[in-house]
Amino acid sequence: MFRRDRRGTTGIEFAIIGLFFFPMLFGAIEVGLLMWTRNTLQAAAEQTARCVALGSSQCSSGPAYAVSLATNWIGAAVITTSNVTVVKSAASCNGQAGSFTTVAITSTAWNHVLPPPFTSNTLNVKACFPS
Repeated sequence: MFRRDRRGTTGIEFAIIGLFFFPMLFGAIEVGLLMWTRNTLQAAAEQTARCVALGSSQCSSGPAYAVSLATNWIGAAVITTSNVTVVKSAASCNGQAGSFTTVAITSTAWNHVLPPPFTSNTLNVKACFPS
């Protein structure tokens, strides 16, 4: 009698498959968001380095300009001015000698989102522009 009764098998199969499928799905989404955030912070660092090196009045405060860009592109509370370091006369950049404006941004916005193997997700980006 119970061998012929197939009611509920789809639900049990879905529960078994769902245990593996949903963590993989949400993990892929989180990793994608992490990569998107890193690339956006890199673009903000590059724009800030260029703006500061050119001496534009828009970015008289480099860290505030970087935070403004990141807030517009990503959202609020990803970085603060304390996460942005601007050096106006660096002697080298990525092994190249010269005078550069460098911008380094550190973000810990993703530290508590991903599961334990990925908990140290401090995003570090650096960009430089010739002075």
